[in-house]
Amino acid sequence: TTTALLASASEVYAGLPVTLTVTVSSEGDVPTGSVSIAQCDRNCDTSPFTTIGTVELIDGEASFTTNPLTGPNYPDDSRTYSFRATYLGDDNYSQSQSGLVEVTATPNATTTVVTSDINPSSLGEAVTFTATVTSQTGPAFISSSAPSSVTFFNGDTTIGSAGISNGANEFGSGNVAILTTDQLPTGTHNITARLQTNEPNFLPSTS
Repeated sequence: TTTALLASASEVYAGLPVTLTVTVSSEGDVPTGSVSIAQCDRNCDTSPFTTIGTVELIDGEASFTTNPLTGPNYPDDSRTYSFRATYLGDDNYSQSQSGLVEVTATPNATTTVVTSDINPSSLGEAVTFTATVTSQTGPAFISSSAPSSVTFFNGDTTIGSAGISNGANEFGSGNVAILTTDQLPTGTHNITARLQTNEPNFLPSTS
């Protein structure tokens, strides 16, 4: 038998899955049985592959969608996953293994926009600033184990920080960080907001 493996994309944004398609052929009838899918994402020349799923063949083909692919750890700018399919054989056909297919996961760019509830304001009046964060891929899970925050600036001066609302969030739905202050001096102010994230699927951004 011959086993071939294809991926739906060679590069995806981190936090998104990839779909793998396996085709098993032979010189005779169409093979039956199942295939296993294995994955490796670090030191694949020396580290063992981990089986991530087994699927049944239908007319010699099978498809499998991976879990969301995690982005790189700093300072890497991408993370490459290697996949391999193994046909497990049956009473009539021997096992065979595909070549490696690589898929690269790159972090999502984000956009941070800051607004105020009052403009202009009076001296000593409380002003609420809202930073809204979106990503280029729409909703994407933000791990609560890698909390993100937004720091607000008046020019070059930090005026406070706030966490992304609701802990674990979806940037694509317009996650927000909110800061209220009554400490603005008189004059015109250039308020900006900077997203700081430890989440490997997303890049920081400044409004």
